[in-house]
Formats: sequence, C-alpha cells, structure tokens
Amino acid sequence: MAAVTATKARNGFSKLLNKVSKGGEPVAISRRGKIIAGVVPPEVFEYIRRLRAKEDAEDIRAADRAMKEYERTGKAIPLEKLKKKYGL
Repeated sequence: MAAVTATKARNGFSKLLNKVSKGGEPVAISRRGKIIAGVVPPEVFEYIRRLRAKEDAEDIRAADRAMKEYERTGKAIPLEKLKKKYGL
C-alpha cells in the first residue's frame, strides 16, 4: 500500500484521488509517522459501508429481540453483570 504524508496529500489531493481511482490501490496518509487516514477506491468504500450497515442491522435486531424478551418476561440483566461478563 502506498503512503504519503498529510502535507503531500493536501498539496497533491487531485493527483492522489486519480491514483487511487485509476490504480485501485489504497493510499495511507500519515502525520509524524502515524497513519491518520486512508483513501480507498470506491469499491472498497462501498464494501465497508455495506458491512457496517449489516452490522448495524444485526445490532438493531438483537436489541429488538432483547426488548421483546424483557417485555415478555419482565426480567432484565443488571448492567453490572453485563460489564463483568464482557470485561468492562
């Protein structure tokens, strides 16, 4: 994966976008040696967007199931028990 500094990315943003869109390879943008952002081809961005939407939908379905279970039974799991279970 190619990498550029934030300054080079800012100064050559149009070139950077063309490189990514035509070459199809992501580019990491760094500041002081640390990656702070990335520019990815549209296909990669769309894949990430769909993946996040799927995860969000799964979370919503799980919350709906939990709420229905609570409404049915009147039982809730105490927050402290959940924190302990998940190491929070």
